[in-house]
Amino acid sequence: MKAGAALAPLLLAVVIGSAYANVVAGDFVYDDVGSIVENPYVHWRKLGVDEVVDAARRSTTRRAVANVSFGLTWWLAREDVRVYHLTNLAVHWGASWLVYLLALELLRGARAPARKAARAKRKQGRRGNAGPAAEPAQGTPDPRALQLAALVTALVFAAHPLQTQAVSYIVQRMASMAGFFCLLSLWCYVRARTGQTPRPRVYFATSLVAWLLAVGSKESAASFPAIVWAYEWLFHQRADARWALRSAALLAVAAVPMVGLAYWNYGDPFRDYAFHDFTVFERLLSQPRVFFYYAGLIALPLPDRLVLMHDFATSRGLLEPWTTALSWVALLALLALALRERRRRPLPVFGALWALVALSVESSVFPLRLVHEHRLYLPMAGVVLAVSPLWAWLAARSRATAAAVGALMVVLLVVATHVRNRVWSDEASLWADVVAKSPGLAIGYNNLGAAYVAQDRWDEAERLFREARRVDPTFGSAYRSLAGVALHRGEVDASIPLFERAAELDPLSHFGLAQVGMALTMAGREQEALGWFERAESVFVHPQILYHHGKTLLRLGRARESVAMQRRALALDPDHAYAHVGLAAAVAALGHAGEARAELERALAIEDLADAHLELARLDWSQGRVRAAVSRLEALVEADDPSLLALNNLAWMLATTRDARLRDPQRALQLAERSIARMPSADAGLLDTRAAAEAALGDFASALATARRAQELARAQGDIGLAEEIAARASRYARGRPWRDGDGDGFAGGTDAQ
Repeated sequence: MKAGAALAPLLLAVVIGSAYANVVAGDFVYDDVGSIVENPYVHWRKLGVDEVVDAARRSTTRRAVANVSFGLTWWLAREDVRVYHLTNLAVHWGASWLVYLLALELLRGARAPARKAARAKRKQGRRGNAGPAAEPAQGTPDPRALQLAALVTALVFAAHPLQTQAVSYIVQRMASMAGFFCLLSLWCYVRARTGQTPRPRVYFATSLVAWLLAVGSKESAASFPAIVWAYEWLFHQRADARWALRSAALLAVAAVPMVGLAYWNYGDPFRDYAFHDFTVFERLLSQPRVFFYYAGLIALPLPDRLVLMHDFATSRGLLEPWTTALSWVALLALLALALRERRRRPLPVFGALWALVALSVESSVFPLRLVHEHRLYLPMAGVVLAVSPLWAWLAARSRATAAAVGALMVVLLVVATHVRNRVWSDEASLWADVVAKSPGLAIGYNNLGAAYVAQDRWDEAERLFREARRVDPTFGSAYRSLAGVALHRGEVDASIPLFERAAELDPLSHFGLAQVGMALTMAGREQEALGWFERAESVFVHPQILYHHGKTLLRLGRARESVAMQRRALALDPDHAYAHVGLAAAVAALGHAGEARAELERALAIEDLADAHLELARLDWSQGRVRAAVSRLEALVEADDPSLLALNNLAWMLATTRDARLRDPQRALQLAERSIARMPSADAGLLDTRAAAEAALGDFASALATARRAQELARAQGDIGLAEEIAARASRYARGRPWRDGDGDGFAGGTDAQ
């Protein structure tokens, strides 16, 4: 027995390692980004109470225990994705081992109620329970057969492909951790209840703590006490109906505080029904169909049947579709069968009730998608435990046969899991899989398009964004994505109504609201932008939003408020390099050049940002360090894909510097033309720089014509300040004089590195 018990965790590690070997280097995908990569509250630089509280209470998801685990992982490994995946695998291994331990305990305990029920039936003269052939699912006294049955049960749980969404998908550590703690809770309860420990109170207390940790990992674990209740009822109360009625009422009363806690933690849990195309009644009506759909995925988990998001039709009535009524009848029949067999076969009944209870929260009234595979992580434990008596029956007759059949099944499951894990390598493969298998979901097209944007495949991305909008005209993200395409083309004004439409459709998206403000700022409508940033911050305070808010304040000349906003961003995330750059620009505007330079150096110590180099070049230029400024911009321009700001600012310096040794009008004109060529439409600031370069070459007629065109564009765009600056330069060109550094306030309008 001891050798077998030691072998189980080793075999589980081998199976899990084989099934998930190809996912360890997989990238952060989908919600991993918002919950981990862009969540400042889990970016721990040290261990402390404040860090734990912020991760638990201020993250976008209020799953405190899971968020603390992400904070710990970040503290250990930052963005090393391998550590996150290995942590998920460790959690899965622990849960699988607990399934083994529970299966062993429950297979032993299942025989006693069965024998009592058989004796009662024999007294009444009934037949069918006298021998092992008539009661195959009740196990065998051979401890090695029980151990083999428990091992196969755990290996099936560990290797099943349906578990990939809770294990390979990093953020769904929430589901696997909740499963682990629930399994630990029940195991401790079983050990204490069966008197297998000299300190039962310690085990009962540990069971309670483990359950609370499960709820802190994912709210659906709130239903787990009902699973403990089912164990007590079936294995210790002999499935007594009167005991069940009395204790179930107490269980219902105990559930009231959990509902109150949910309201306190999340607010109104029903508010998201506005974003779904089904009602509470329709969602409940659909659940038996969902249950049998899940059962089909469990029974036949082919990789081609598994997908991140299933396109599952809602039931609109008992006969719409007709399978709704059939599913209700079948589910009620199964429940009736379970009640009938509760004494003869307690373990299969317990496993079935486990699966139903574990699904009850996410398959009830809450406005969630109808189907998600990660919801099956804990229910799967109930399913494999329900089947475990069959493995015990087979092992009692031939351990070799049971081992061979079990090994074959586990190998097939490992292969299927390994194949399924290929889609978790990156965003593009994940969303291509969704588009192929769920073509009726707009989110698949939209997110595949976003993955293509990251690969600079803009034309393909735009086609997918338009398809997403066609599939679902109410899908806000499609409008945001199309707005992004417009910005990529330089069509700022065209992007704004698209961003606004997205915000109208999805008013709880803090980034979506902030994007309206960003676009308005780019269009020179800074005052309007401020309201959108404030709306975004009322939904969720994120350092990236505060950073953009601060930039807009600076453009309005409100430097002190900008400083305060950037400091708020850095208080949330001291490693936010862009906020350091934003703070540097704001303090520089207040005349604190030394502090600005220090902030920029801090930014570069965190990340080699082009924006930081651009701002340092501006700072050098303003302090008369022309050579240093030019040198820094030359390095940026030599990069593979230099920014328009780098090209334009260097062109301005080379055209307007008073240092004749550095002035290079010809190269300045080349850089100006290069930047203009990259813009899909004319830009006043870029034309202003070209005019300065033409004047530096002595071509004042061309300079004057270019400047006048730039002035007209600036006025048409509503940028009166820039138009007046260009007019001042044009008057010099008209007199045959070039523009020189010191004649105005620095760079040409429109070339602000912020």
